Amino acid sequence: MPTLTSDSSAPTFEFSAATAAEFERALSCAVTTESDSMCALEDAVTECARELEASGATPEAMVVRIKAEFRAVARKHATATGPTMRIEDNVLAKVVRWAIIAYFEAAATQTA
Repeated sequence: MPTLTSDSSAPTFEFSAATAAEFERALSCAVTTESDSMCALEDAVTECARELEASGATPEAMVVRIKAEFRAVARKHATATGPTMRIEDNVLAKVVRWAIIAYFEAAATQTA
């Protein structure tokens, strides 16, 4: 169920704690070990997008939520020797693309 935030009239949508934890784990690993962790991150992003679609989030709300989670996790795991913003932006672009694909695949499956 969407909730209203105090600083905006736009509803926010949440995914389960388990999905958020998996997203965080996968994202924190993605910046250090490319191949396996990027596959895990794609799987986690796919699950986040599916949950948001199932909860009634619009595609736009889903993208906003995924980006917010990405930035929060990236800040949480930032280090002085961590990835540059350019690398984060490249990963974020992949995350958003995966999320959009998963969202519309989930929506198509529900209407089929």
